Amino acid sequence: MEFLIIVVYNIDMEKKNYYVDLVLKKEKKRNESMLQAYMNRLSKLPKGSLVIRRINGKEYCYLRYREKDKVIHKYAGTINQVDDIKMKIEERKHLIDLIDMLKEEKKRILKMEAVK
Repeated sequence: MEFLIIVVYNIDMEKKNYYVDLVLKKEKKRNESMLQAYMNRLSKLPKGSLVIRRINGKEYCYLRYREKDKVIHKYAGTINQVDDIKMKIEERKHLIDLIDMLKEEKKRILKMEAVK
């Protein structure tokens, strides 16, 4: 994360307000850009939990997730792909946490903008 720190001494209030507005504008733009990038990445990752099924003596991976009231089992690959699928599921969980943090940050930015 980037932070912009401005130290302001002996500057009139108009200039101080300008700098504060500038920082808020940049932070809002950064926040929106990161949110969009994370949401795009999230849409490409598998959702749900990994389930391994044995069919005719062979093991297959399925993703189990919920859509409305139904539990969906979607084929995800062979047993050889387990590690890759697990990694993608973990990445999805991590991105969801980051997105939640960015949404909270966005709320704070909007509150600061409203104070003007």
